Amino acid sequence: MRVSCWRCWRKEGEPLKEAIMMGRLLMRRCSRTLQQRARVVEKGDPDAVHDLRVATRRLEEVIEFLGPALPSGPCKRLRRRARAIRRSLGQTRNADVMLELVRALRRRVTLEHRRALKPFVDRLTREAATLRRAGRGLKIRGLLRRVLALGDGLSGRKSPSLVRRGREILAARVRKLEQALPSARTGETGALHALRIDIKQYRYSLEILEESGMHRLRVAVAAARSLQGELGRLHDLDSLIEFVEREPLTATSRSLVRRLRADR
Repeated sequence: MRVSCWRCWRKEGEPLKEAIMMGRLLMRRCSRTLQQRARVVEKGDPDAVHDLRVATRRLEEVIEFLGPALPSGPCKRLRRRARAIRRSLGQTRNADVMLELVRALRRRVTLEHRRALKPFVDRLTREAATLRRAGRGLKIRGLLRRVLALGDGLSGRKSPSLVRRGREILAARVRKLEQALPSARTGETGALHALRIDIKQYRYSLEILEESGMHRLRVAVAAARSLQGELGRLHDLDSLIEFVEREPLTATSRSLVRRLRADR
């Protein structure tokens, strides 16, 4: 991978150290996404699919963070391809997640409920396998050329002020969170899921700044990760309730839904 064009991306009068740091940060995000794509193409297991989707989100976040200083055309094309890759894996990831949730649920419910869930496990297992055999979920488009085009476009460009851009991005993320809170306080499933996505974006922005040397943000990153995890567990319960309720309800499945709602 060509890297020379990433190294001297700086603003006149700006310390070279910060410019190099930001260039390396962008390059690491790109390299990570390429590595995870190779894992999916080679193995396609649930962990690889999840890691690639996370890598594309992180790549999109750093591109937005550095957006004012990036070449517009290559920047937009790489973002579009990263988003397209993540969406192409969505159906496979959903099947993997639901299968994992149902299997975990079976380990902590009564024998009667375990028997009722067995057909769900079998069906989800077949669905995940079919998606992989058919290639619908694991047909991954390439992005190396777009990464290289972005790197080539950086030559001679000014890098953004890390502190100023960090303030802009975090202010935008906080505003978005504040707007999401009133709906989330209702406890409605969709609103809580939207809040979780907003927290995830906020955390990714914090991580960019932390990785750039602002280590005092580590506590805020940990707090955002913890809250995201709690909302994730709630989302898992909501997904399980919705999944069970989509099927014809029996006395056993109704009692299972009641248990899940109590857990929620």
